Amino acid sequence: MNYYGSLGDGTTNHSQTPVAVTGLHDAVQIDASSGTTCALRRTGQVVCWGYNNHGELGNGSSASSQTSPVPVSGLADAAHISAGVNGFCAVRIGGRVVCWGARWNPLVDEPSVSRTPTAMQGVDDAIGAIASSGGFPCAIRASSRVACWGANWIGDPQELREIDGLSGVIQGDNGCSLLSSGRLRCWGWMGGPGTVHRDGRYFTELIDVPAIEDAVAVSGGQSQWCGLKSRGTIACWDNTMSRYSGWPWPAEPRTVANLTGAVSLDFLHEQGCAVLRSGQVACWIEDAQPGLSGPLQASLVPGITDALTD
Repeated sequence: MNYYGSLGDGTTNHSQTPVAVTGLHDAVQIDASSGTTCALRRTGQVVCWGYNNHGELGNGSSASSQTSPVPVSGLADAAHISAGVNGFCAVRIGGRVVCWGARWNPLVDEPSVSRTPTAMQGVDDAIGAIASSGGFPCAIRASSRVACWGANWIGDPQELREIDGLSGVIQGDNGCSLLSSGRLRCWGWMGGPGTVHRDGRYFTELIDVPAIEDAVAVSGGQSQWCGLKSRGTIACWDNTMSRYSGWPWPAEPRTVANLTGAVSLDFLHEQGCAVLRSGQVACWIEDAQPGLSGPLQASLVPGITDALTD
């Protein structure tokens, strides 16, 4: 669907096949939120397009949407970007982190949205960002430890805090981190891995994802995640059932069928895509039932044979 100009082609016309984003020819990384996409250009500039009800465009505009890319205000030296559900974070050259979009934090006196990039205080050595669906953005520091800040109504850190027991991190997404050992360790948001219900409250505990010991990437959020394995296969899991039962893990990850040779992946809101070694792109859609009970079947996207990894 392209109601908010999410395709970036200057229109709100829907398309069953890929279309080119208007005026964007030098992107080196992209990441997508709920109806919004941002791209990091080779120059270090970040541009965004699509849905903007929570300031996701980062350009100060109060318009509800944008059909073609616009620059994020004051951000021309980005080295990495990361998307949450209604917001983005960027690591600047030099290691500082800025975020914009939704700021779901009812516990402190802050606006609900930030329509331009806001500096995250206390971190100046970030090498990667983990934008969060739950209002607690995190940064991977030069020490390979993770520091988070933001909302804290379910055990997420309200002030800047390094997470104990989480080191050797090389990549992460929405409350899950990839360790240098190839294991995946998760924590945080309600219904997500690492959130265990006890006595009517939610407590954050680090949880190792079972049956995945050779991961090279992780992507996901809002209680569903996928991990890319070293042999090019992908396995996905969720923690939807633990929201009700309190059980820390409902099931082992399930392999996505009809998919081999993957070199990167992106997954959010029950939809995932992977770039293959061949340059093709394969995508799949999760069922909406708790426990990921349905089959996971990938299909090739027509018309793409030269995709690059970010």
